[in-house]
Amino acid sequence: MGNKLHPPKMLKGICHKVISINGHLPVCECTETVTCSYCVQANLIMMEKKFIKDESITEDIIAYIKRNGIRKTARDLNIGDSKVRYWLKTKNIPEYVIKKYAGCANQ
Repeated sequence: MGNKLHPPKMLKGICHKVISINGHLPVCECTETVTCSYCVQANLIMMEKKFIKDESITEDIIAYIKRNGIRKTARDLNIGDSKVRYWLKTKNIPEYVIKKYAGCANQ
């Protein structure tokens, strides 16, 4: 859903799927060029849910790497252990590592 250089685009017409106001569905006022405030809020809610999910996956992978061992993980990835230590310190795990260890982290 986007990256640091290109943030995700605001989806239009999704407010009635995500939010309700006092039990009523909001009225979407999106045009071709402008996203309405309700849809912006719905997009922000969806982005927050995705961020929380991604953060928990990262924490699971960090726990797995610590359990598995930094040096063993570095050997498995064919990189130096200083890179793995840096990832753990900054909590910034590269995408290819997340894809490789996503299934292992839940164990």
